[in-house]
Amino acid sequence: MSDYIYSNNFSSEPDKNSSEPINLYFEAERNRTKPIKKRTIALICSLCILFSGIAGGAGAMIANKVQSSRNSAAPANVVTSIVYKSPAGTYSQDDKHSSSLPSSGSDDTLTLPQVINMVDNSVVEIRTQYVTTSYYQYVTSGAGSGVIIGSFQREGTKNEHDGYYIVTNAHVITNDNGKEANSITVALRDGTEYTATVKGYDSDGDIAVLMINESEKDLVCASFADNSDNLVVGETVIAIGNPLGKLGGSVTTGIISALDREITVDGKKMNLLQIDAAINPGNSGGGLFNMKGELIGIVNAKSTGSDIEGIGFAIPSNDACKLSTDIINSKVPYIGITVGILKNANSLCVIAVEKGYNDDVLQVGDIICSVNGNNISSPSDVGYYVKKAKIGDTLDFVIEREDETMAVKVKVCEKPQ
Repeated sequence: MSDYIYSNNFSSEPDKNSSEPINLYFEAERNRTKPIKKRTIALICSLCILFSGIAGGAGAMIANKVQSSRNSAAPANVVTSIVYKSPAGTYSQDDKHSSSLPSSGSDDTLTLPQVINMVDNSVVEIRTQYVTTSYYQYVTSGAGSGVIIGSFQREGTKNEHDGYYIVTNAHVITNDNGKEANSITVALRDGTEYTATVKGYDSDGDIAVLMINESEKDLVCASFADNSDNLVVGETVIAIGNPLGKLGGSVTTGIISALDREITVDGKKMNLLQIDAAINPGNSGGGLFNMKGELIGIVNAKSTGSDIEGIGFAIPSNDACKLSTDIINSKVPYIGITVGILKNANSLCVIAVEKGYNDDVLQVGDIICSVNGNNISSPSDVGYYVKKAKIGDTLDFVIEREDETMAVKVKVCEKPQ
């Protein structure tokens, strides 16, 4: 059995007897500065006492500087947001900023060089830093990819646009513990760099949206495909990303190997496109395009093993577009419960219910049997159906309470800020 890992992680040879996903950092992308050895600390402890005030102040200044650089780029009072989508879609379209797609309803496809020339400037490199302080301070750095998908305008400005939205994977801008990066840098194909801020992210859906300030340049935005459900097996695809965290703008090609491939990555159940284009660490968050230049997916995972080749995965554009726009509009689906697994009974149990969110139909101790007619065996199963729903929808839960089986309607709400 193969293991699935996010495509910005390094893995040794997988344990063939284990079905657990491997999730280690890719060393070329996430390098930790060497900490001071304990024996060295012991030798200089007296100096540490003497200079503790100075060192503490310097450490605070470093941390504050990193944090300030993130906050200074944060645009306030956004009044207009545009996420680009193919002409048949419902989102705003502005040909000046979006890639030039074939006319609506056209079946004409382009050559590989034409597609690459059209969309490669919409794909960016992403570099992250995580500051950790214990007995000493060290920095972990990381890298990934992202795609420019839209623009925003702030209140009171006369600019056509004040900045741009970039979609990437949530695991690109968070570490194994779910900590958000202290510093995020975005680099364009021409080498221009920006300090990015996080608009928001959905860990279950593995989608994050970043924001950069840019009012002078007209950056190229990719357009989400109108409907990724129309994709077919065998269709030619182009993946563009930043493999190894050092080779930004790299292009690989292949075909769609399978649709609706249900896999579990890092404990999260996902419904993904399977592709055979070469996917390497650092491609996470990069774009998957069809031969019309439409963004049909966001690359996020690959299968590992010394005897495995050509098995990569991408989040379909329907899911990526929905999650991105929900994040931009600050509308994330939410049902207000916390669930856990009862090991003795091997059942999924409600362990907390937030007041005002389905506390009229669910209680602590309820055993969840199914959602929308599908058997449930893990918390990620519940999260899978929540993220697929729209705010205002209801989910059909079957639960057990005090030896009684009952059906309840669980309302999908907007996640509180």
